[in-house]
Parts: sequence; structure tokens; C-alpha cells
Amino acid sequence: MFVSDTHLLGSREGHWFDKLRREWQMYRSFQSARFLFDPHVIFFLGDVTDEGKWCSDDEWEATVQRFHSLFAVPTDTKVYVLAGNHDVGFHYAVSDGRLKRFESSFQAPHVRLITIDNNDDNLYFILINSVAFEGDQCRLCMRAEKELNEIVQDLKQVRTWTRPILLSHFPLYRPSDENCTQYIQSSSSFTSSRFTLLKERYDVLSQEASQHLLETIQPRLIFTGHTHDFCYTRHIGTNGRIIPEWTVPSFS
Repeated sequence: MFVSDTHLLGSREGHWFDKLRREWQMYRSFQSARFLFDPHVIFFLGDVTDEGKWCSDDEWEATVQRFHSLFAVPTDTKVYVLAGNHDVGFHYAVSDGRLKRFESSFQAPHVRLITIDNNDDNLYFILINSVAFEGDQCRLCMRAEKELNEIVQDLKQVRTWTRPILLSHFPLYRPSDENCTQYIQSSSSFTSSRFTLLKERYDVLSQEASQHLLETIQPRLIFTGHTHDFCYTRHIGTNGRIIPEWTVPSFS
């Protein structure tokens, strides 16, 4: 199961009643979905907090505890959390302290390989911290690139290797949501915004970073969040292979 952009409100911008209403609705919706679908694995695609990028350590710990309370799962259900810009900051504003804090709270390194046993075939998921893929050769980006290359090389040694599924908070580059044509939402708000140009490194990953990820990982499928709107789009991968991407709308 995929959940994105829960944006648990903090003390700066969150009104107490809005926080109460949102969290009650998210709790009921999440627990109902978990009960009905009984997923073995749940992925949170980033921005689990709204003010993680500037809150104190004490408030961060309180927010993490609220997260685990609202989205509680049975002990046999695996939960994986990706970093979003509201959790650690955009690339230009991220700090080592916030990165370490997020990684420690959610056991979420910059790049991670998750293997799920699916009867005869394993499913491989590559989870990335998308703010670490700016491509500017900074220390954060170089570390993430090194981790990604090691994972890709390890996958190539697996006899039953199948192309992995890529999970990222930021969508891969697309100029706008105009071509989100299949399974599209029909709400007037989405229809009016779908022609708005998306900014590289702000709304979506850069073209260069996106192409690099497609060529390096060669994913079979991509799941992303961040824009708060649904989108189904397709990318052209190696040898002309079609790679679908699903952008998951905000849960908040």
C-alpha cells in the first residue's frame, strides 16, 4: 500500500482544530484501508511531517510519536518511510542534522533496497531520498550516488533478478500534468492546474537527474508523491522500454 504527503501539522502553522480534524480523518481512513486490504507492506512516500524542516528536536520526536500512533500497524506489517522536502528541507536548505534525525527516526538511508518475497519471484524496491539527487556533486549527492551504484551492482549479481520498482518523493521530470491522461481525476481544481508548468528541482526532479535514474536503475515501475495531485504518466527507458509512473495524491 502506498501513502503520500500526510503533512502532520506542527506548532507554527497548524491550527489546533484543523490538526484535530485532519488527523482524525487520516486515522479513520488509514485504519479502514489497512483493515480492508490487509497489506503486508506499506510505503510512505515522503512529507510525513509538515514542519520537520524547521521544528526543534523535541517537537520532531513528538511528531514522530503521533505518526506511529495514527498509522499504527500489526507487528507483521512492514512500514517504510521516504524523506520529503517538508521532512528535511529542499536540497539548498537541507542540513546534516535534519538528515540524521530523519534517518534515525525512520531507519531511512539516502538509498535503500527492499526485497519482498513474492512466491517464485522476488520484488525489488529501490527507495531514494530525492533531495539527494540534485546532480551538483555535493557531498550529499555523491554519497547517495555511491549507495545507488552499489545497490544496482548487487542486483545485477542476483540470478533471479527482475527490474526494480523505484520509489521517490519527487516525481521524475515532466513539463506539466497535461499528459496525465489515463485514469485522470475529473475535479475542476485538478483540471485547472494540469496545464501549469512544473519547476525542475522544486515540483519535479531535473531532466538530467530523471534520465540518470532511468538509465541507472532501469525500473519497471515508479511511484512518487509531492505534487498532492494524482498523475499517471509514462517515461521512455533504455531500448525504448515504457516505464509507468504513478504519482500518489496527498493523504492529508
